[in-house]
Amino acid sequence: AGVVIDSDKMPKVQDPPQGQQQSIIDLYRRGQLKQLLQQASILLKQFPNSSFLYNISGAAYKGLDQLDAAVEAYKKAIYINPNFAEAHNNIGIILKDQGNLEEAIEAYNKALLFKPNYAWDFRDNTNGDVVYDLIGGLAATPYEGAKTDSEGMTFDGVNDYVDITPWQYGNESMTFEVYFKSTDTGTSTAYDATHDATQFLFYFGDPPGGTEYTHYHRMQIDWQTTHGVYMVTRSADGPEPHTHSGSNTVITNTFHHYVGVFQADGNSYAYKDGQLKTYSSGNPVPGLMTRVNHTLGCRYTGYMFFGTIAYFRVWQGTALSASEVEFLYNTRETKYTQNDFKLFNNPRLDFHVNNQLSLAVTENGLALPQYD
Repeated sequence: AGVVIDSDKMPKVQDPPQGQQQSIIDLYRRGQLKQLLQQASILLKQFPNSSFLYNISGAAYKGLDQLDAAVEAYKKAIYINPNFAEAHNNIGIILKDQGNLEEAIEAYNKALLFKPNYAWDFRDNTNGDVVYDLIGGLAATPYEGAKTDSEGMTFDGVNDYVDITPWQYGNESMTFEVYFKSTDTGTSTAYDATHDATQFLFYFGDPPGGTEYTHYHRMQIDWQTTHGVYMVTRSADGPEPHTHSGSNTVITNTFHHYVGVFQADGNSYAYKDGQLKTYSSGNPVPGLMTRVNHTLGCRYTGYMFFGTIAYFRVWQGTALSASEVEFLYNTRETKYTQNDFKLFNNPRLDFHVNNQLSLAVTENGLALPQYD
């Protein structure tokens, strides 16, 4: 049976507290599937919009070989949260086992929508060591003293920066996600006599052998006038229209989640902390090439960032939707590992508590996650 949708308005996800989620997972670990379903049924009366409860109920039904009930539970989880990658993945496993390969592939593809093409997590890395992209191993190399700590890659605003190995992209939609905080200089800004008024979070630009400062994407903080973020694109030597997050949208010593969505049709969207701040149209679309400069914390000289970048992710060829950006914001504290981004390479069931992967159930049995 399908899921009856009573309203065009999507329900707000509301999961039980961490302790109650963990008790449900413990029942699964012990194989007490019927008790799990009884407990989940009780909790669903209090938390009817819990995608977590429906997802793990689906796993319990699958363990009891009640596949139709499992599919129904997964569908309810997806109705509550259409961007619930785990539920799409888990329903794909059942469809594959039933021989419905086309539907299984569709489910897996929906789960993969949230997998970025490139992802660097700088939290808990080692000092000034190179940090590698969790997807394909692309290097992000710190220079001039940039280094990592428990919060991310720190920049002194004077000459620190990170150089990322460039790759080819262009003439397509792009999404960039940055989780950062600016350091206060004592002026309620990150700007003073020794720090730049304009500070770049990232800069991807400059064609090889061509005109510098063209064919770029960039995201920058304006401390001198607006205390906000500008997102800018440019193709050939020409106009540089700005998509601005609005005044006073950056506060020092506070982490902010910014996402820039640049569509191939020239429409651009600036999101701050899960909410759309501004939209603009008619923006230039940078051309296809391998650029000279892919940098974090500066342009390639100047415009030095003073603060910390926790992580940086890129979706190539994809313009994320508003609901997808909201999902990223809601999971902004999650620390993914390389294994997490390999989630869909081998089918497995997944459960999270407090946005941390707590249990993975592969075709070979239970597997507890390993965190770097």
